[in-house]
Amino acid sequence: MPRDNSAIAAIHFAKGADIDRLLQDVATTVGRAGVRLGGLVQVATGGLAMQATSVEVVDLFTGTRYRIWEPRGRWAKGCRLDENGLAAAETAVLR
Repeated sequence: MPRDNSAIAAIHFAKGADIDRLLQDVATTVGRAGVRLGGLVQVATGGLAMQATSVEVVDLFTGTRYRIWEPRGRWAKGCRLDENGLAAAETAVLR
């Protein structure tokens, strides 16, 4: 019977903590140690959470960045998720 080597982890963090930066730093450290990585990590710029001016996801295998928030302007309301960017990033997950 095949052995399942998958694992699940959780990180509990305080409101306002830069969890995206923590995950980026972990991925960078593990990658530099020679571990082959896959998947995506989120990168927000210009502030945390809802104050961010841009959100991208980075393919951990290739380093390719995909913008997943639409630049809708300061006063825009509603969801800013860019479904085209998210669809483009899908290749990193399916690989």
